[in-house]
Amino acid sequence: MLPDRTGPATAYAASRQNADAGLAQWTYGIIAARSGCLNAAAARQRLRERLLDGADRARPSPNQIDARACFVPLMRRVLSMWKSDRLALAIDPTTLSDKLMAVVVSAVYRGCAVPVARVVMPGNKKGEWIDPAVELLKSLSVAIPPHMTVIAMADRGLRSPKLWKAIRSFGWHPYMRQTSNVMFRPDGEPWIILTDLAPESAGASWHALRFWIEAGFKALKSVGWQRRKTRRVDPARVERHWLVLSISTLYALAYGSREEDAEALKRSPSALRSPPKAAPVRASGRRRLLSVFSRGAEALKRRLIKGAMWRNVWLLPEPWPPPPDGVAVEYRPKTANIPL
Repeated sequence: MLPDRTGPATAYAASRQNADAGLAQWTYGIIAARSGCLNAAAARQRLRERLLDGADRARPSPNQIDARACFVPLMRRVLSMWKSDRLALAIDPTTLSDKLMAVVVSAVYRGCAVPVARVVMPGNKKGEWIDPAVELLKSLSVAIPPHMTVIAMADRGLRSPKLWKAIRSFGWHPYMRQTSNVMFRPDGEPWIILTDLAPESAGASWHALRFWIEAGFKALKSVGWQRRKTRRVDPARVERHWLVLSISTLYALAYGSREEDAEALKRSPSALRSPPKAAPVRASGRRRLLSVFSRGAEALKRRLIKGAMWRNVWLLPEPWPPPPDGVAVEYRPKTANIPL
């Protein structure tokens, strides 16, 4: 996952292998400790070196992990496990501390999310979120096959004609929440979502998937990998750290899928060696007693400690949600242009 470097091929191959080994060691340590905090991991200094710029290491090196060069490989890894031709992406800013914030693009999945791309910036400063969001989506677009149906969801804080046009340029469909101060307003409190899909093709409840990115942030920051306990504030180092947390989240969700699918089929997870035809169906409004992330993190930790990993894991998305029971959807002809 290193960017191209000049120099002898053997030297580059060795540096790339070293970087990949470092990512694997970090991922193993985070999963085994159930924490992204260095204090919880063995070989603290050696792992800490992986986050530093090459010139700042105890043994200076011209090579270092480029987190942004890993967006496309990580997206492709997600899709290699993805058992659906539909993909929902959520774009959202989040604070990492009082000194940092990030714009993040996540693939939402079974009540959680895999943060596949992010830009970390100084916090408490005025700045544009739209340009970083567009660049993140552009970088991921080369990894997503054109046959997939993709919706890109953003809340009203990222509402922008520029973002709208960028999403459509990739062949995807925007799902943007509109502010309430629009030119039209029915009685009551409207929840207005703008999309380029025809009304009959757009699910009235699909935007609810966007809230799963919040569960993904929670998995990274607190109940999952406990990033909030770290004191890291350099944006480049935080991006490298977040890359390892993202990989750990991906595999936790994949292992959790196998656990949840096996339970639904009343089988042992070790005996379920291929994905079922469809994800388990939950009753409308029924919440999981145990999240897919928590199931997978514990299962993965056990398998790592035993040294007996499953060879086949998957990501089998649930069907996108239909309208809640009792909600009637009415389609009306377009009568006026709706401004962005």
